[in-house]
Amino acid sequence: MDQIVFIDMMWLQVYGLNEENILEYFSISPFYDKESNNQILRNQGIFGNKAYEKLNEMIGLEFNVSSSAAATKNPRLFVINKGTRINSREFEITEIFYCLDGSIFQTPTFTSLLRSRISKASNKLVSSHHRIHSLFEFSEEEEEEDKSSSDQRVDPPNSIMSMALPLPSMKNTFSQLSYLANSNT
Repeated sequence: MDQIVFIDMMWLQVYGLNEENILEYFSISPFYDKESNNQILRNQGIFGNKAYEKLNEMIGLEFNVSSSAAATKNPRLFVINKGTRINSREFEITEIFYCLDGSIFQTPTFTSLLRSRISKASNKLVSSHHRIHSLFEFSEEEEEEDKSSSDQRVDPPNSIMSMALPLPSMKNTFSQLSYLANSNT
């Protein structure tokens, strides 16, 4: 998964980063939408708590800092929600961003996350299949060695092995397993 990361070291050195200025920092990132209600209020010179109050009265696109992230009291991590304000009590989240130590990332969508996991699992299955298949490939020399070793087996008298049935040749066993592995693909 490709991911865009935004960081402005100069801004961070001058202003630092805290709960009061995280949205201002976010506004200079490529993730910020200049058509948002946040930008309309910025253009009108309304900032801080007064801006938060006004945002609840407006309808439309908005960015806000997640209150659950603020509750963790972790000054290094901020979660920013992009969504649509439907009324003063309803806010429908469409995208989530996080800022960790000044680096802003967009969280992956469920679809892209699922696609990535399926791709990784598929690659591992194919790789495993190739490995298993390579274990069952014999050369003619190995086949002859297998036949000669099974023909020359001598068990000591009165042992359990002398009473058991002869084992099938390894070549036949591997051939059957290889056939089963190939028939399931």
